[in-house]
Amino acid sequence: MENEKQFRYSKLAGILKDQIYSGYIKPGEYLPSEHQLCYQYSLSRTSVRKSLEQLAAEGLIIKKVGAGTMVDPALQVPKEQNRTLHILATSPHYFIENDGFAAIENAFKRQYPHVNVKLLKLSGDTHFDEALRKHHENGLHPDLVFCHDSQLTGMEDLSMFLDLEPDLGDALSPLHPELLNGIHRDSSGKKAVPITFSTVFLVYNPDLFESRHVAKPDTGWSSSDFLEAAEQLTFDSNGDGIPDQYGFTLSPWINRWLPFALQHGLMNPDAGSYEDVLSETCTFIHELLYTKKGALLFAPFSKWSADQPFKNGKAAMTLTTTFELSAWRNEGLPFEPEIAPLPFGNVPSTIISSNSLLIPHSSSHEELALAFIRTAIDPDVQRQIIETTDFLSVVPEVNEAAKPAALLKALNASHDRMAYNYYVNELFPDVSVMEELSSQMTFFWLGLETASAFSRKWKRIVPRMV
Repeated sequence: MENEKQFRYSKLAGILKDQIYSGYIKPGEYLPSEHQLCYQYSLSRTSVRKSLEQLAAEGLIIKKVGAGTMVDPALQVPKEQNRTLHILATSPHYFIENDGFAAIENAFKRQYPHVNVKLLKLSGDTHFDEALRKHHENGLHPDLVFCHDSQLTGMEDLSMFLDLEPDLGDALSPLHPELLNGIHRDSSGKKAVPITFSTVFLVYNPDLFESRHVAKPDTGWSSSDFLEAAEQLTFDSNGDGIPDQYGFTLSPWINRWLPFALQHGLMNPDAGSYEDVLSETCTFIHELLYTKKGALLFAPFSKWSADQPFKNGKAAMTLTTTFELSAWRNEGLPFEPEIAPLPFGNVPSTIISSNSLLIPHSSSHEELALAFIRTAIDPDVQRQIIETTDFLSVVPEVNEAAKPAALLKALNASHDRMAYNYYVNELFPDVSVMEELSSQMTFFWLGLETASAFSRKWKRIVPRMV
């Protein structure tokens, strides 16, 4: 019991020392009161006082009678006491390497001037789960892990990460509940905190619509209007008899075509029977690709492929995310894309994806890692992120204050529509089922399998949605 008490006050002393050496509590500034420390760290007043006595003995703090406890104004933080917060992330990643992440890092550095932030970059082609294990086996322990929800879904074991809800508590309450709850596929706690997100939405090239005298999308356009526009915008521009301009380009990635199914009512029990929804979805995709011939199927070799037809002005419309659109804009677009409401069905539903931060149990600076996450989701920092990038804030009030209501509605990111959106892992909690469905789609994508035949195959692989 005595050892446990000693551990408690020594741990608090270590936390406060970290805050002092990191610059969070600066020389001449007061520490929280003893009462506040007791409440914040669930310690007795005796343990708190012993922690403070330990820091005073080390010359870090002094007591001011009637005022409280302050960091010694004469304290000089030794250079060797500077902390380094290591963050592991895949590269290239537009958010990490540009203004989005910089806004968080700069805000954190203002609070913790003596803490260095160092990015440990993994190749974007690396299997994330395997890379994490190898880092751990080699004795390399990041303090934070930055990952996309698809990488999180691929992790077999999340027990290596802390449950963040007990420590972050009220700091999580402003976040979209759909983003925070949907990303966790089990009841083992809140291991990941989203710091930015995107829906899958429709963008179009207004220059191509104007040049072909095709009416631009508006809030009232329907699936028939979309199919007609895609057909009109597909043509042979050089007279060789082969279409080289397309109305729409579609990726076979599951997170790109699932919005068709969601809009047709995949997760809406009022939309009709499961079999009917599958059949209508497959028929719509086949009509777009092979009856109307208004779309090009494009399978990129890399996530941000430079050969994407829409990016290069060879397709008038595509489905994308703010992450992808930001990367395209950063590389340079020959036109300014515009966002249109999703017109594929009667249900306002689409796929969402997010970037999150996690803290491994092996983190050397748990308190600083928690502080970094608090900084990342702070509404003021979130506001800076969306003012300097195309990304959406995880705090709905920030989006509503900074983005026009019509734009949020077109993105399917307005407060009233977020409840209709899903992570891929919510639809396919068993990754192997999702992989089997994708692997069985080859003939369907090539037009060698009818819509009805594939919808039956889909129902066999996925008898019902979760």
